[in-house]
Amino acid sequence: MLSLQGIRRHQKRPFPLWVYRCQNFRDCPVREACSRDRHGRLIEIGPYHGAVERQRKKQADAEKRQLLKKRKGMVEPVFGTIKQGMGFRRYTVRGMEKVKTQWSLVCAAFNLRKLHALWIKGKLQLRGPARTPPAGGSPAATGQQASTHVKCLPFAFQALSPSPGFAF
Repeated sequence: MLSLQGIRRHQKRPFPLWVYRCQNFRDCPVREACSRDRHGRLIEIGPYHGAVERQRKKQADAEKRQLLKKRKGMVEPVFGTIKQGMGFRRYTVRGMEKVKTQWSLVCAAFNLRKLHALWIKGKLQLRGPARTPPAGGSPAATGQQASTHVKCLPFAFQALSPSPGFAF
């Protein structure tokens, strides 16, 4: 049986750990399988224990594991580019509102870099203010090239050949 021995601070992080120790260690028939410590088993539980357990449960499910594997290719490169390529490693402001504003600016800069790269490759055209489609109907009926538009005032971005999976 484990009982609360006390609360202590984590060595490297500023949060408390609840320390539980086995009280019946000397009389336990399976003590060798449980712990080799002569004082009995020690368990430390931090404030994020619930989140860790939920994540472990997610990773136990095969379908969720596949989704987590996809994250590596979709999300992590963005953070790597922001950190390494753009040099954003820490916030320079204080307060949640200012931090949110600074993060929005970093994301906008990242997105502009991405749009600029598409524009340089010829996959994106910058044109004037967005207009309504011609009266003749679809672009195919009027002889125009079919395209995808990104409306961003005061300009619209036109993707000539969007790559698969690329969403505006």
